[in-house]
Amino acid sequence: MTDQFSSAREASRRTLAQVPFWILAVCALLFSALFTAVSIQIHGTFQTSAYDLGLFDQAFWRYSHGLSNFNTLRGMNILGDHFSPIALIFAPLYRVWPDISWAFALQALSVAGGSLMLYLIARHLLPRRPWVGLAVALAYLLHPVVHNTLLWQYHEIVLASGLYLLLIWSYLKDRFLLFLASFFLLLCCREDMPVTLAAFGVLALIERRWRYGGVAIVASLVWWLAVTRLAMPYFNGVGYFRATHGTISNLLANWANPAFYYGMLSTPQAMGYLLKATLPALLPALLAPRYLLPALPTLAANVLIGGYNTNIDFHYSVNAMPFLFWAALAGLQRVDAMVAARGRGWQRLPGGLAWSLTLAAVLMAACWSAMPLRDLPARYEAWKNAQAAREHIAQIHTMIGNAGVAASDWLAPHLAHRERIYLFPNPWRVHYWGVREEHPHHPNQVDYLVLSPGAVADHGALVDYLLASGTFAKISEQQRIVVMKRVKPEAADRAQAVAAYQRHSQIPPIPFGRITLSPQFKTEIKQFGALHYDIGKLRHQSFPGAQAFAELGLISEIDIELGPANASDGQTRYVRAEVDLPKPRRATLLLGSDDGVTVWLNQTKIHENLVLRPSNLGDDRIELDLRPGRNVLVFRVNNASGAWRLQALLKVSSK
Repeated sequence: MTDQFSSAREASRRTLAQVPFWILAVCALLFSALFTAVSIQIHGTFQTSAYDLGLFDQAFWRYSHGLSNFNTLRGMNILGDHFSPIALIFAPLYRVWPDISWAFALQALSVAGGSLMLYLIARHLLPRRPWVGLAVALAYLLHPVVHNTLLWQYHEIVLASGLYLLLIWSYLKDRFLLFLASFFLLLCCREDMPVTLAAFGVLALIERRWRYGGVAIVASLVWWLAVTRLAMPYFNGVGYFRATHGTISNLLANWANPAFYYGMLSTPQAMGYLLKATLPALLPALLAPRYLLPALPTLAANVLIGGYNTNIDFHYSVNAMPFLFWAALAGLQRVDAMVAARGRGWQRLPGGLAWSLTLAAVLMAACWSAMPLRDLPARYEAWKNAQAAREHIAQIHTMIGNAGVAASDWLAPHLAHRERIYLFPNPWRVHYWGVREEHPHHPNQVDYLVLSPGAVADHGALVDYLLASGTFAKISEQQRIVVMKRVKPEAADRAQAVAAYQRHSQIPPIPFGRITLSPQFKTEIKQFGALHYDIGKLRHQSFPGAQAFAELGLISEIDIELGPANASDGQTRYVRAEVDLPKPRRATLLLGSDDGVTVWLNQTKIHENLVLRPSNLGDDRIELDLRPGRNVLVFRVNNASGAWRLQALLKVSSK
């Protein structure tokens, strides 16, 4: 009877010990589903960019179609930018589902799977405390570095986070073949992985695990030299050391100057970053500091490089997390060993410390996580509201086919499934991210432009040239997306093609003079077309009670806020400007208005667009003929609500 009771109690204990794992498994599944869904929502509301997401999207698509590794968005071979052959393993998924969404799911699964490996590591180190493993794994999933990494588009180094935890588990369990497999996959994630793996090898040597340490250090060194000295120079003609020459040479030049490194490490930005990245795991980890060794290269590099790296909002810190939490578990193991000899009153201390990590991670997530749960309903509504824009992008994608396209930063990731895609204003102006010696493309490789109004405004001179020269024609403007199609080729020599644009952009605009503003008139939307003046009389005189603008003389561009945004609803105002010329000129008038606009030239109405919109210079383009002597332009600008603005620029027409 006693034996049966003991067996039943042992079976019950084993069953209870499995409960934390299944709780974690459910949490990990929900975690991966949530972050995949939110990543898709972010992408579906046009909040991703050409770099990184568009760049990787085109790379995967090219891999899946057996094309070369050359990435037109980056302007170089993708393996010469970052040596990440792991993408070759997953790219065949594009044949099944040609969409970037699987990459979001893959990196979320890597992190979620890593939490399960972290639990197994905890069970190895603390076999009698399964709930400690659950607490630490949940703290890992709750950490803001992990959240921000997953919601910052996609990057191959995020895949490494789960692989590092698999590497640690196989090391602790002495599964050498599994260790080698995970080690190789980590090397394939990016060219700088050998630095962290070599530090792991040093840790193994400290623990007298000679086989693991020797293989890790030798393989890391050989891979590092082969990739940075041979592979990357072969693919891009530059190589890792030349591409990062400024940062590396600066660090090496100060190797004997401790004050240089201390100054960089002790800045408020660096200290704040290190605290956010390492807490709360750092506190128990300090009880087993040698396990922090593999995390140091990532943290030190991020601080010394600075900029985006010294910020937990991006993906650069994620590879330190597995080792920080491994060290935290090793510290809790030491606490468990110390309290074992102190009696029953101390037995709950390791569990209390572990759950305090979870609570601290919750508080950190509330402060710094990119996943505000309270905004999920609003995010979903934004995703639904963007459905029409996504459908329009799909139509554009079908219309363009595999033609070359230059697109705005946030539109490029949605058009990256093609051989040729460029980030506008490239290739007329090379627009990359600072790695030197990219390959400039010829403008004739671009058949379509797909631009946001912001890109049109930011690069107005280039857009003006492309339209005014007849090189491109606007064929669509819907859902705040402007589509232009090539009409004729540019010069065969790239230098000549770019020079033609530069000559056009250097032609000064035709100046405006003697600008006056009329009083305001209360006007409902349905009365936007109503006249308040005899336009014929304005040919020779200004408005009664007019307000002068730009009294100092001629100005090249009109940009007038016509009234305060909080007191201009339902108003109309007129703007009169004179243009004096010694001889007749064909010109292009670029307009932006908030809201509707009507234009008269020398008493004749030449344009009317009674719309509701924000003002972007170049939204309207009017070809007009200016006579010698005085020309009078009159603009009527209607405002429905909010901001009230007129923008106007006169360019010499090339037609």
